[in-house]
Amino acid sequence: MSLAFISQFKKIESVNEQMITTIVSGKTSKQMDSKIEQVEEFINAIVMGSRSTYTSYYYSLKSEKEKVAFNEAFNEEMKEGKLLEYALQVLMENGRNYMNYYYSNSTTLKMNKLVLFQSEFDRLYQRYQVTMGDLMEDENIAKVFYSPLGYCDNKLEIPETADRNEVIQQLCIEKGVVNLAPELYVEKWSKNFDS
Repeated sequence: MSLAFISQFKKIESVNEQMITTIVSGKTSKQMDSKIEQVEEFINAIVMGSRSTYTSYYYSLKSEKEKVAFNEAFNEEMKEGKLLEYALQVLMENGRNYMNYYYSNSTTLKMNKLVLFQSEFDRLYQRYQVTMGDLMEDENIAKVFYSPLGYCDNKLEIPETADRNEVIQQLCIEKGVVNLAPELYVEKWSKNFDS
């Protein structure tokens, strides 16, 4: 487990938590926008640089055997990079909604959280959402949204006729969502990368 990954994830989480706490306390600030931009620039440079290096090296390998070995060796690092990318995307989306709330005070605007359901976590469609009004009314909900990522210890099964978003919202409410330490997301996520 990379200490750099843990540190970068915690930076993203910290800014997301600051947004939530200022909403709950009624002390939103326009300065939050510059904090979000700083984190975005820093993390984006790291993630994109890593992806570029990985891709260049991967495609320079000649045999399938070398590529398989390379993927196995760097699977954890790829998960870390993808998790940072997901967390950053949620932070940016929450940041836009935060600034809209700052200017409008509309309590119907929503904050987001990307949820890992047991081993499923490779899509950005697994969002748990809550309104600004709900955050202000319930401190426990607010705490769940401190981190842009979360974990629900339940299998995600969506019937063909069901609305995906409604099923996800219902599961998150009924089964609960917890914030994990950054390294536990990597451990619980069973995704295997193959370029």
